[in-house]
Amino acid sequence: MPAGPGTAAGAALGAVLAVLGPAGFTLTLLGALALLWRRLGDPELGPYTSGSHVFNLAWFAVAMAVALGAWAADGFSFAGTLGFVQSWLALRLAPVGTLLAIEMILAFALLAYLPLTHMAHFFMKYFLYHDIHWDDAPAVRSPALPARLATVLAFPVSWAAPHVLGGGKQGEGPPSWAEVAARNPALPPPGPKP
Repeated sequence: MPAGPGTAAGAALGAVLAVLGPAGFTLTLLGALALLWRRLGDPELGPYTSGSHVFNLAWFAVAMAVALGAWAADGFSFAGTLGFVQSWLALRLAPVGTLLAIEMILAFALLAYLPLTHMAHFFMKYFLYHDIHWDDAPAVRSPALPARLATVLAFPVSWAAPHVLGGGKQGEGPPSWAEVAARNPALPPPGPKP
């Protein structure tokens, strides 16, 4: 079903955008400003705050403020944005307002830059949390999960650190993750207690 401006699908899309668009811009702007305020104002976070943290949060805040400005300049609608997207999908350039052009440049640059930063963890944590839950609860929901975990636990660990005793010994191959997990340095070694 086409979703052009004169169709029922287009009207439904417009109604959804009219609510979710400004709400998303506003909540992201407020979240970025709150995190900036916390990172810059909390002395306990000082050692953990780098210039890249401040830069990334400021970029989010500026991009969302410009998006809200472009939305307001377009008569509190997304007609200009939808026209822009339609023109690009049709492989033709259509003129757009200055704020919308700045919004698109900031948004596309942010989308290209974000995966290269430490901030990419925010969506990874969402998906990983729902699959893994980061706890020791039994995996009873998926009968395929134990087989997948067994495959992963068989992978060799070719590196070592104080918390991961991998790497193997001279003349031995690297241990598997299952072997590394069985000899966790935080736990006492297996066997009789002295």
